[in-house]
Amino acid sequence: MKAVLAIAAREVSSRRFVVLAGSALGIVPLVLSWLTPWPGITPAEVRAGASLLIAGVLALAVPVMTGSSVFGSDLSERRIGFYFARPVPAFSIWAGKVGGGLVVVHAAVLASLLPAWLAGSLFRDFWMLLAILTAPGLLFLIANAVSTSVRSRSPWIAVDFTAGLITSGLLWLAFRRTVLQLSGAGNLGNTRVTTFFQIAAGTAFAVLVLALLAGSYLQTASGRVDLARAHRSHSIGFWGLVLTFSLFADVSTRWLVNASVDSLAAYWVRPGPSGTWVWVTGSLPGLRSFVPHTFLIEPESGRNLEIRPAVFPWSGASAISVGGDRAVWVKVDPLTKSRGLELVAVDLTSPDPLSGARRFPLSGFPTRLVLSRDGALAALQVDETIQVLESASGKIVGSFRSPFQKRSIHHIFFTDDGVLRLFGETQGHEPSAGLDVEILDFDLRSRSLVKRGVVHAPDAREVWLTLGPGETHVVLRARGLDRYEVSLHDGVTGSSLRSLARGEGRPPAVRFFSGDRLALLERGSGTLRILPLLGGTEQRITLREGRSFLTPGVEARPGALLCPWVKRREGSPVPEGVGTVEVDLATGNLRDLGGPGGLEGALPALQFHSDMVAPGSPATRLIQSRLGGLGLLTPDLRGEKRVCRGEEGVDTQKSSLTMND
Repeated sequence: MKAVLAIAAREVSSRRFVVLAGSALGIVPLVLSWLTPWPGITPAEVRAGASLLIAGVLALAVPVMTGSSVFGSDLSERRIGFYFARPVPAFSIWAGKVGGGLVVVHAAVLASLLPAWLAGSLFRDFWMLLAILTAPGLLFLIANAVSTSVRSRSPWIAVDFTAGLITSGLLWLAFRRTVLQLSGAGNLGNTRVTTFFQIAAGTAFAVLVLALLAGSYLQTASGRVDLARAHRSHSIGFWGLVLTFSLFADVSTRWLVNASVDSLAAYWVRPGPSGTWVWVTGSLPGLRSFVPHTFLIEPESGRNLEIRPAVFPWSGASAISVGGDRAVWVKVDPLTKSRGLELVAVDLTSPDPLSGARRFPLSGFPTRLVLSRDGALAALQVDETIQVLESASGKIVGSFRSPFQKRSIHHIFFTDDGVLRLFGETQGHEPSAGLDVEILDFDLRSRSLVKRGVVHAPDAREVWLTLGPGETHVVLRARGLDRYEVSLHDGVTGSSLRSLARGEGRPPAVRFFSGDRLALLERGSGTLRILPLLGGTEQRITLREGRSFLTPGVEARPGALLCPWVKRREGSPVPEGVGTVEVDLATGNLRDLGGPGGLEGALPALQFHSDMVAPGSPATRLIQSRLGGLGLLTPDLRGEKRVCRGEEGVDTQKSSLTMND
């Protein structure tokens, strides 16, 4: 230890003029703020800006000069042999010279900042100060590596150049594939993603510093007084660690983006209207809700298509036609400016849909994307502009500016006769008049926009609109200051047909079913109400005491609902148990979904999905089992076939359960 301190003290003493120069330059900002008036700038701002500028210059210049001479000069002039002749251990020589050099470069920068800091005029920008205080040490080590390489003039310079190209390529590819995977699902602004990149950048910085330290130690211990051997030893130590990290980054990011549907741990499912094809989005074990992967799956046949970059189905950037024979989605590439957005269209009836995919450039990211019933036309909403184009050629066949604000459009869809219909929210004529939902039709032949009707919501501050089968009915859930009302309306004219529910708090969840029936889930009591749209007897279904429904359920076969339930301890948000019951709409009888294959505790995969899906279709029979993965129930709802293996042992009871809106 004495040797380390002695060598470090000698390094500091021989370069003390650098620290003195930093102290002298630190007085310059004080003098500048006193001598000359600066219009519009306070003296404190002058001192802060000048001191940071001087510190920044010193943080670049001093480490380069010191780092290039602390080992390089001694090696080229063989002065370092003095220490080995004492004899002094190689580690002590290395630690003393590196420690002394780091003290010098940081002391010079800190000395230049000290006067402004004492005057209370230093900027408080954490990241700027952190860069000024950490950059000198890194530049010192880099300067030593470059100086050793240049002074040696050995063939290992070619090795350094080649290894640098390989490392840069591997790290760029790892970064690119990760960004593409995240951007496709709209997760680049996610807090967890930001944290991930911060951790990755911090790890890369730590590996770089460690590699530079390892290289400088090996050049001292192995190279001793031979400059060429010192360069070779430094290169082996440095590139050994850096290339290992680059290979690890390459392999790990390939694992991130090349996951199979069976390797995913959590699943979110959105079906097409026919329910034969479904979007399945999931993430890898330990990375839930973080790095998504998207697949198009046909549950009954087991076919699956991986969508790259990943598309999160709820982002409005994907759609499946009513017949289930065509799918479209938006591809995002933030690293390619010329082709950043593309619309991808595939024919799902083809044996290899992805090989025949059609791609068309887009001018903006759509908040909504819908297909006509035959899949021939696609409508995209980009801000307030609606475009209609042919999905096979990308040709625009119609475009108009919506009279509604971007976030005020509730639904866009094609009717049976090829008309594009919009439901958009507008303010009433008076501020206290509530809200209206206007119904507009865009005729592709005449290119005209026609108002068809209005759904009135007097006294409402918020409204939600749910479409029924065939778009002949809509349910309006309107919430005012302290009350809500749920009402049934004509799907074309908007005229009110009947009031369904009124009360205080949150409006009930609503879902349409076949046979002109509607389900309302009351929030407080957890009671499920089944109402015939055209009149008739209402059914009220209640679970046994201690349980409550989570959602109105899905129609897994005509006349039978799969409804998830939850049991919670009083006053605790953590579920004590979850499961699914089959509700027979004809009799009102309940049957717990249980038995072999992990069905006990299983939940419908579409439990939080509110769109109308064909009753009894494969999508309605998908369940997420307590044992992990997705299963497909048999048509009689008694057995199960595994579709996605998932992470074995995942307990669905620990899932985050929220009420469907």
